[in-house]
Amino acid sequence: MKRSGKARRTGPIAARRMAESVAERKELQEGLHALDRAMEEGTFETLRKAWVEKGWLRPQRSAKPSQKRKSPGDISPRRYLTSDGWTVLVGRSNTENDKLTKGSARDDIFFHAQGCPGSHVILKREGKSSDPGKAALEEAGALAAYWSKARGSKTVPVNYTEVRHVNKPRGAAPGLVTIRNEKTLFVSPREIRKADEAL
Repeated sequence: MKRSGKARRTGPIAARRMAESVAERKELQEGLHALDRAMEEGTFETLRKAWVEKGWLRPQRSAKPSQKRKSPGDISPRRYLTSDGWTVLVGRSNTENDKLTKGSARDDIFFHAQGCPGSHVILKREGKSSDPGKAALEEAGALAAYWSKARGSKTVPVNYTEVRHVNKPRGAAPGLVTIRNEKTLFVSPREIRKADEAL
């Protein structure tokens, strides 16, 4: 009797600890993926700032205290243009992913590689009354696949929906969101033309 009573009392505690461990493991996997991306691009400073905000790293003491710092809302996502002229923004870190998605218009379109860590990708409507065509959707999806852990795959499922259907649960780790009313594209991971490249 004592053993079964103890098992009933400790069961929920063990389940909660298991759930916390799974969440921490996922967060660490995403952190390692972000580190991989930073190594490729030389964007260590952006990643370091994100990890300081998260409490994974201590803040560096500034040698020049008078130096102007960016405000917390400032972000510098990667910028691309689709072949038919739509702007696409790609987050560089989990913290920037949150800020990018939160700061996007409700009718902008959110993309994310299905079931794996990766960047938030936003296809900007910028006041256009027409919907983006198949090419724009596929190119934005290809970027979401490229800037994800699934980059090495031949074909990647990418979910997309309007930003109005993207929600960040209270207390969720940076970069984690839930989406509704999504559709799925199957695309090959690739980069498209960067916004600052000559036409």
